[in-house]
Amino acid sequence: MLTLSAPPTFLQLWLLPRLATFEARIGGLDISLESNDALIVPTWRGSGARLAIRYGRGPWPDVTNYRLLGDELFPVCTPALLKQHGQPMKPADLARHTLLEVAWNSPQSATVPGWQTWLETVGVANQVSPPQRRYSLSGLAVDQAIAGRGLMLASLPLVMDRLASGVLMIRPFGEQHALASPMTYDLLTPAIGEASPAVARFVDWLLQEATVFDGEANKAH
Repeated sequence: MLTLSAPPTFLQLWLLPRLATFEARIGGLDISLESNDALIVPTWRGSGARLAIRYGRGPWPDVTNYRLLGDELFPVCTPALLKQHGQPMKPADLARHTLLEVAWNSPQSATVPGWQTWLETVGVANQVSPPQRRYSLSGLAVDQAIAGRGLMLASLPLVMDRLASGVLMIRPFGEQHALASPMTYDLLTPAIGEASPAVARFVDWLLQEATVFDGEANKAH
């Protein structure tokens, strides 16, 4: 048995779609998934091996830390929204659109750049109103963006699969105006103790999936 906890939206939009690959290729491991982003110390003891994926800034205390994915933030929306309201050809045109804000969570209370930082970076903070809608979970903002309710400042790992379709989401400014995030998605394992072969295979598989994703993200650039 392996218990893995991860932030809810990352679990839903990045990890779950990839688990079928692990089960098809390797299998042999009962996996229990928990939606959680609290700062915990995983342990091999108890009902099952316990791993965690966290979004934050290392180093993490009392665990072995593997960098899983880096991150960047950029505006996304649906093609239909741009067609309906007019495609933003430059950042100042966002004044015609609703901005969806995410209260990014980190167990370390690290700060993630938001719309205000993005607007200041591109030089239009005095021309565009601050975000009108705010969400405590990034998944809620993703759902609202896909529903055409506005533009979201999105985290790359959470939306790249949807961007690939070209239907659910697009980047209205292309590859321009992305903000590098100080946060990373990290895999945390116990600092002491040996994993079973099955758990070790799962960890290896997860790191390989992250490498593949990074390669696809670099190609997209």
